[in-house]
Amino acid sequence: MNPPESPAPRTICLVDDDASVLKAVGRLLTSAGCVVQAFSEPAPFLAYISTNRVDLVVLDIWMKQMTGLEVLARLCSVSPQTRIIIMTGREDPAVKSIATQIGAVGFFLKPFDDEQFLAAVHHALGTAAGHETKVSKGLGRLFVSADLRAETFSDSEEFLRYVRTHRPAVVLIDVQMPQMSGLEVQSRLRQISPSTRVIIFTGKDDPLVRSTALNAGASAFFTKPFDDEELLTAVRLALVPTN
Repeated sequence: MNPPESPAPRTICLVDDDASVLKAVGRLLTSAGCVVQAFSEPAPFLAYISTNRVDLVVLDIWMKQMTGLEVLARLCSVSPQTRIIIMTGREDPAVKSIATQIGAVGFFLKPFDDEQFLAAVHHALGTAAGHETKVSKGLGRLFVSADLRAETFSDSEEFLRYVRTHRPAVVLIDVQMPQMSGLEVQSRLRQISPSTRVIIFTGKDDPLVRSTALNAGASAFFTKPFDDEELLTAVRLALVPTN
């Protein structure tokens, strides 16, 4: 019997007129197993994508020939199945809103966190890291074994929609997520369901993130890998009604 074939690497186009960004981001994507086609000008990129299948485009906003928003609009008509992540050196809420409305699935302000960026890339490609899937499944099994009912979500917006109608007693939130950070989810959760208790976990212990989460009302903060019994104890304490 022949061994199963490995999945083909995904093709990502990187479009930025800054050579240093092309080099750094290209190296990062290559290290994640992606095939990268880099373009320093929009015109050659648009010519390339008209005849080649591309899974994902990482696109700068401010370029000399045309803006990233113009490229994004043309890209959506030429290759509507291609996912787009925007990056920019200038923070502009209006630009972010327009890009998202046109179809961008991610928006990053340079310089950005490599792990968050790669998480967004995996999410856009439909290849969310298997490690995170294992974490969700592992936690689900742990809670079931402790006679606790659990719902798992890999999508922040889907989770927030769920909260609006179900008001869970306790929520565990990962800090590093592709669509929005765990701290953003925690903030929005407080507005929707202030009585829900929050436990934060992360793969990277950051004192500032820990302090921010706890000051915002998190009941506990864990760094992966964590002790199952300690986590269950924190969950049970969070489930105790407060006066």
